[in-house]
Amino acid sequence: MTKERPISFTWPMVRAIREGRKTMTRRLIRPQPDECKTKFPSMRVMVADYCTGVPRLGQAYYARIAGCWNNTEPFFCPYLPGDRFYVREEWAFVPWPPLNRPDLCRVGAGGVGVTWRERWEPKNPSGYRWKSPKQMPRWASRILVEVTASRPERVMDISIADIQREGLFASLSQDPADMADELRDKWRDLWNSLHAKRGFPYFGNPWVWAITFQPVEV
Repeated sequence: MTKERPISFTWPMVRAIREGRKTMTRRLIRPQPDECKTKFPSMRVMVADYCTGVPRLGQAYYARIAGCWNNTEPFFCPYLPGDRFYVREEWAFVPWPPLNRPDLCRVGAGGVGVTWRERWEPKNPSGYRWKSPKQMPRWASRILVEVTASRPERVMDISIADIQREGLFASLSQDPADMADELRDKWRDLWNSLHAKRGFPYFGNPWVWAITFQPVEV
């Protein structure tokens, strides 16, 4: 049986998954390949394949730093094709869950109910107090995704097509050049809203895992 691990998304990204607009996500590589680049701070770091088919450890990569391939300390991708992740999102307990509204509520053992912020936004008339995705129990998750591909890249190297696969869209009335600019601005703002305060701003151009997935359960 395939092991299922958790992955967290904001409610707008959860909605994009449910609507079929989001099939990619980018996650920080930890540690960053260039965090060991202390003697040559101005050198460009490149990442390439180290080997393939490492059982259950993931695809291995290594970094080229200051002209030398650092292949003694490969780093492994934790997102392999075939891996499954259950989505954690903002949620809340429901004291008196309606049994006939599975779209709004899920009932667990003992009659405890939960609902999800995505189902109530953007106006949120519910009044629920939302809990962090990190606190969501497995039984309360309603979305399961499966990884189909993954690769390392810089966050600023994303293509316009991949920005759209990340669930973002631009105004259809614009010409292609303006749409591309709008999409890159939205991608920059989305990334900074999630990672800038953690020390990984967009213009720092951190390394990420670019992950493609398909929904198994929505």
